[in-house]
Amino acid sequence: ETENLTDTVEPPEPVGEPEGTILVISLDRGEGRYDSQTSAVEYAAILEARFKVEIWSTSLDGPLDSESLLDYDLIIWSFGDFEVEDALEEEEADALLMVMFGEIPFVMSGAYVGGSGLEAVQSDVQNSDTGHAVADGFDIGEVIQFVDTLSGAQYETGVIEEPGEGEGTVILVRGPGSEEAGAPAVVVQEDEFTGTRLGFIGFPLYLLPEDAQTRLVLNMVDWVLAP
Repeated sequence: ETENLTDTVEPPEPVGEPEGTILVISLDRGEGRYDSQTSAVEYAAILEARFKVEIWSTSLDGPLDSESLLDYDLIIWSFGDFEVEDALEEEEADALLMVMFGEIPFVMSGAYVGGSGLEAVQSDVQNSDTGHAVADGFDIGEVIQFVDTLSGAQYETGVIEEPGEGEGTVILVRGPGSEEAGAPAVVVQEDEFTGTRLGFIGFPLYLLPEDAQTRLVLNMVDWVLAP
């Protein structure tokens, strides 16, 4: 038996000046494996009430200007169901290195950001009960079912490697209805030397119901930006 969120989480109404500037990079060059979607629109819809949000589409806007990324408080890399190897060309790879070395907080999400080389069908996620701030509002052990996709396909997603001690905190895991159940699905990290915070979501954000999307993104961004 699964549990779902009962309270819809609405993005807050805009009040005063934006709390920061966020660039959402839609890595949509080429063709995705299933629906050819990223989650850039979803991120913007959730965050634009509180932040100044810009979307950059690699298919429409061309190569990224690495230097300009240093002007943002947060970078969100949204792959959706696009393969990382196809979507992350030389310009984007250089930009990612610029962000990392520039100690700019970032969030990365997509079906293939796992890094373990293993892929498995995923249909849900579950709260891993760490009590971490990014899990705020999710019930203990709560299971969240993925929504139906436009293609009707069940997504095979990359399995995220279990972080070593001190290398990150698992927020959500692959749920009981997924292959490789219990493996990490959402992980956050904090650099012990610089304090820079990062978040990794190992599936396209659009697979979550809207209320869960909103809760996860707002929690993640608040945590990443407030070390």
